[in-house]
Amino acid sequence: MARRRTTGVFAISVAADMVAMQVQNLRVYERRGLLTPDRTAGGTRLYSEADIERLERIRDLLGEGLNIAGVARVLTLEDEVARLRAENARLRDSPVRDRVGRDARIAAAGARQLSEERGEVFRIGPCRAPHGIPSVTAVIARRSCSPAPLEGNAPWTTSSARSAGCRAPCSSFRCSSRR
Repeated sequence: MARRRTTGVFAISVAADMVAMQVQNLRVYERRGLLTPDRTAGGTRLYSEADIERLERIRDLLGEGLNIAGVARVLTLEDEVARLRAENARLRDSPVRDRVGRDARIAAAGARQLSEERGEVFRIGPCRAPHGIPSVTAVIARRSCSPAPLEGNAPWTTSSARSAGCRAPCSSFRCSSRR
């Protein structure tokens, strides 16, 4: 079905009638790179359903007062947004994302077990990283050997262990459990 949508079937006069434009305007838009209709072996332009939708968008943008250069910029940005959304959806459904999340949970479980063996207080929370890959921030709090407290009045130090795949600063979680 997608192939049919992008295959040129409408002659230039039919396409111009469909979008209520002059034939010369369609030629100008092609010359300026706003769309690229298919061509027959003889050089006749054939417009697809996708081309018709793009011509309607061009008509709407021109009606809003943009010039052809502005229309070209808007169309370029819209194409880029569509490409990035498709890539984002592909990555969101990727099995790699699930594996990274699973690896983060395994690393956190190992850190928790190690901290419990050492008698440390262990807290875990989500990493709010901008890349969208699930990650975990583990905060381990332990008694400081120094007489001067490092934070407030409590003699505690904290260390943060991040899972693989997260390079963003994870300041969204703080250890609030103190013994």
